[in-house]
Amino acid sequence: MGWIAVAIGLGSGCASPLGTISLWTTGGWHTEYRVAQGLSARTARPMLVHFTDRKPQHPDPTLALFSKPTVRERTEAFVRCRLYRECESDRRFAAQYGVRRAPAFILIHPDGTYHARSGTMSAEDVTAFLDQAVPPGRSPEINPFLPPPTCPG
Repeated sequence: MGWIAVAIGLGSGCASPLGTISLWTTGGWHTEYRVAQGLSARTARPMLVHFTDRKPQHPDPTLALFSKPTVRERTEAFVRCRLYRECESDRRFAAQYGVRRAPAFILIHPDGTYHARSGTMSAEDVTAFLDQAVPPGRSPEINPFLPPPTCPG
């Protein structure tokens, strides 16, 4: 009989340095791109990535946007993933989609193409971005050597 290790990343928002699988979500947002990618592939739903420079325990002004009904309703259909600039693996993941700074949103379509937008946004900016981000988008520069999601603890 084997054991399955599951880590819940309460601190950093990234996976444990041991490479175990995190099932942690915060408010419907996955905190590991691998988990979100798998769910997106299984359900054929687009993946919306929020790349932030804030640690999970600190308030992020962008999060207030998701309390607005127009943004909340517009993003519920996506597999949502929140990544943190402090994590090297999260930065490398975002870089594949042309994102080098936070805050940013990356919409990854089921066909693998994407749309991205960086910078501070209002609720209207977010909904306009989502409305304009129709597939096909740009092709990412996939990094086959992307490290597993880990953050130094």
